[in-house]
Amino acid sequence: MMDAAARLDALQRRVERLAQPVDAAERDALALAQARADSAYAHAGQAVSLPVPGESSLTYRRRLLAPLAARSDRFKAASLDNLDVSTLGPIEELVYADAIAKAKRPENYQPGELRAVTTVEGGRPITRFYGDIGTWMAPFTLQGVTARVSREGGK
Repeated sequence: MMDAAARLDALQRRVERLAQPVDAAERDALALAQARADSAYAHAGQAVSLPVPGESSLTYRRRLLAPLAARSDRFKAASLDNLDVSTLGPIEELVYADAIAKAKRPENYQPGELRAVTTVEGGRPITRFYGDIGTWMAPFTLQGVTARVSREGGK
């Protein structure tokens, strides 16, 4: 068992490691990973989580990929924990594409669910809606009235 001074020393080293500034290349890699995952997460109706201080870009990419891999038929049972950079790239593309395709299918929405997905295309934000069209149409729809017209002259 570690004594109090040794534990304090270990915690101090951990805090110093977390407080170190991130170099520009690593910061760019973290931002790129977040941007790549953003569209797939938006289609799933979720937000991308931010990188944890001290987290490497490879670990962050794996962490972002794990929840979406469950939506991919090809990778739902795969373990992504030990993938290296060269292997992770192509798998990321496939998982994100599978997650977006699955999110766009109407059978994956609950009745009454309508999801707005905003993407940037040509430098402009474009919002598309996926899901049950009756959700937003209901307030504008008149309820039908049925009547019977008798043409037999008052009978």
